[in-house]
This record gives sequence, C-alpha cells and structure tokens, in this order.
Amino acid sequence: MRKVGRQTLMLEAAAGNPRNGEGAFIRLKNGAIMYAYSRYGDISNDDHAPAEAAAVFSADEGETWSGCRILFPRENGAANNMCISLLRMNSGDIGLFYLCKYYDGSVVKSKVQLRRSSDEGLSWSEPVTSVDDDCYYVLENDRITRLKSGRIIIPLNRHPSGSDGAIGAKGTAVFYYSDDEKHWLNSGCAITLDAPSGLQETGIYEKTDGRLWAFSRTDRGRQYECFSGDGGKTFSEPKPNETFTSPCSPMAVKRMTGFSAAVFNPVAFPAENSFSGRTWGRTPLILAVSRDEFNSACFYALEDDPENGYCYTALFEGSDYFLAAYYHSNNGKNVLTSNKILKVSFTELFSPENRSL
Repeated sequence: MRKVGRQTLMLEAAAGNPRNGEGAFIRLKNGAIMYAYSRYGDISNDDHAPAEAAAVFSADEGETWSGCRILFPRENGAANNMCISLLRMNSGDIGLFYLCKYYDGSVVKSKVQLRRSSDEGLSWSEPVTSVDDDCYYVLENDRITRLKSGRIIIPLNRHPSGSDGAIGAKGTAVFYYSDDEKHWLNSGCAITLDAPSGLQETGIYEKTDGRLWAFSRTDRGRQYECFSGDGGKTFSEPKPNETFTSPCSPMAVKRMTGFSAAVFNPVAFPAENSFSGRTWGRTPLILAVSRDEFNSACFYALEDDPENGYCYTALFEGSDYFLAAYYHSNNGKNVLTSNKILKVSFTELFSPENRSL
C-alpha cells in the first residue's frame, strides 16, 4: 500500500505537557489556518486530567506553524476541556464546541460547551452549555457537523458513571441538534449494540441523498453504521460496515471537493504484540478515498510503523491538499501523547487526468 503525506508539525509530549491532541481545524478570515486542540498541563495524560484548549496557527497553508497559545482557561471546578470541534457560525463568529468534564463528588460527569469568537480566535465568550444531562457523555473531536439545511448535529455517547468514579465501557449513541444555534434539542433517539462496548465515539457524515450516516467504534472488529432519513431525529438499527474493519478505535470521515475521505485503523496487526502497550492495536493509519461515498475506494497509508499507534484524526481541506491531525505515540508510553499534523497533496491521490475536482 502506497504511503502518502508529509509531516509539517509534531506537538510533542514533554514534562509538564504529557498529552496534546483531539483537535479540529478552521480557516480564518485572513486566510490563515487555526488548529485548536486539548493541551494537558499536568503530570498525567489521563482522560480526566487537567487540560485546556490551545491552538497553533499557520499562515502558509499548513507548511509551518506558530507556537502554542492557550485560548481560554478551564472553568472553575472543571477537570478538563477536551474534544474540540470548530464551526463557522451564522453570525460569522467561530464556534468552538468542547466537552467539559467535572466531578460531582466522586462521580465524573460531562457537558458540551460552546464558546464564540468574533475576532478570529483572539478572545472568546463565556461558555454556553449546549448539552448537560447530569451524566457522562463522550464527544469526540471534529465530530459536530452542520448539515446542508443549516442544522447542527452533536453526536454523543452516553456511558454509565459509577459512584467510585469508574466509567462503564458500554456506550449508547444519542443525538442533539439545533436549527438556530441557540436551542439544543435531544432527538429522543438512543441506539446501542448488544456488545460490551455498545456504540462508542459516534461520528456523522451527510450523504449526497440527504441521509445521515452514523458510524461508531465497537469491540466487534468493525465500525458499525446506522442511517437517518429525517435529519437525525431517528436512526436505523446498527449494522457492521463491510468496508471498515477496526479495532476499538474511532474513524474520521469528511467530504472534500469531489471525493470523500475516511481515516481509520484496520484490523491488520495482532491485537497483542511487543508494542501493543503504546499502540493499543491502533496501527496502521489508513486513508480511504472514494468518489461514490465508499461503495468503492482507493486505500493509502498515512502511517505504517507497527511500533507506534495513531488515532482521533481531524481533517481539513485546502485548495489542493488536505491536512490530517492525529495522536501519534511517538515511541512514548501509549498512543495518547503527541499530536502530528500531516499534509497530503491531492496530486498524491489523483493524476490530473482522472481528478474531477
């Protein structure tokens, strides 16, 4: 399998900064690109350890990047801010959605927060809560999607949270939406799977026929999928996807101009090997490119070193390239450490003769 792309940035984990990742991109009005992500600033890279929203900026189409800037501090009492999605709002503001985790006694809970910036990321409003159901939700990065209708969909996975602080593995997919960017409604649809993992880290992709494709990681060796024909209010029963084999690891899917891209970890290596302590089976990292929404696809390797793991990809389309940002174990203790940005030229994927962009 041909390998494509080249590194333009590695946000390396270091002492006092043990984890960087789970971010999203947006184009600024001055033409620059902002990549916002969670920067952990303590001795731990645990999911509930202290983390803040940070960003780096590129003025040359992702070739070089600025130093890190903290966007805003954590709320008082919050465990961390993580899993960022970025959208351009109807007002022209940048909307930054994130998951705020907090402790209610010994029980970990989470809520979805939205901050806005009217000056292209220089300052941010106070947070407005979009979802807070007094429970533990998982929201992954670069997941919140605006549909062609203007509706914004927030895919979430609800997990049981015990009094001892332990989070149950079995996830139930639920969906919130807004048609006015102010009021957030629960669709009332809750979907799970008869498996220890249930459905985890669900993402959304709007197909050309208007249906929504929801895909979720599972412990069944494949991504599981379901579909909605009513803008996310109801979904079909989950079924295994025939193309995307997968360990218990998330997939990222995004529509580009003229094609669709999916980034995933196939089931290609043994789950247990001498490097599994830092890869968790999340290797290699594969790109699927399709002109017919994955009825057929071409496959490329973004990463193929079995000694490292890769996951939680964010995708951004430029004029003749795309950027992918993802966790990279970088020979560290586990996969959730450093954050790599890769630049892939469209000419690596399509020749001028067959590229109909």
